[in-house]
Amino acid sequence: TGAPSDAFGAAHVPGSLFAGYGPNFHTWIGWVAPYDRDVIIVPGGEGDVDDVVTALRQIGIDRVVGYLAGGLKAWTEAGK
Repeated sequence: TGAPSDAFGAAHVPGSLFAGYGPNFHTWIGWVAPYDRDVIIVPGGEGDVDDVVTALRQIGIDRVVGYLAGGLKAWTEAGK
């Protein structure tokens, strides 16, 4: 399989931003995430959601309103 960024390049929710969850997540997402808009997480796996929400709150992104259950796979299977 390819890198998560390759998967994002192949298919993603329109208007979304990629910031793979890992060691540089705080730095990267802090540069690109909107602090003034609601955020919906598209997780790579369901277990990632709580960790990502915590990481976002650590840098002041508090407007996390939900996540896409089933991730991008569910999105594409729904015909999006």
